[in-house]
Amino acid sequence: MPIIRKNQLENLEKMSPEELAEFLAELPAGQETLEVLFDYIDDVLDVKGCDHTLGVTMQYLMFKGLDFAKITSWLQSNGGYCDCEVLVRIVPAWNKFFNSESSE
Repeated sequence: MPIIRKNQLENLEKMSPEELAEFLAELPAGQETLEVLFDYIDDVLDVKGCDHTLGVTMQYLMFKGLDFAKITSWLQSNGGYCDCEVLVRIVPAWNKFFNSESSE
């Protein structure tokens, strides 16, 4: 199953409107919430570096009272097994799609 989800994330621009709606509905948190999380991880890792855990992610999710299990499961199923992998494997595909969508 992780491969299918990863392929979905990498191929967002190829999804039909119905597939995209389903993908967005299945996200573990809202689009804006995930984007703020990604920005937070990036900001913290710029200062502290990655310890190859999801520690920064966990800290943020706990502080915000978000569903830790659901969000970390989604991150891991898309290749984000630690904070720096979230930035390397998830954020580029996310930004490629959502940044191009907002600029149209």
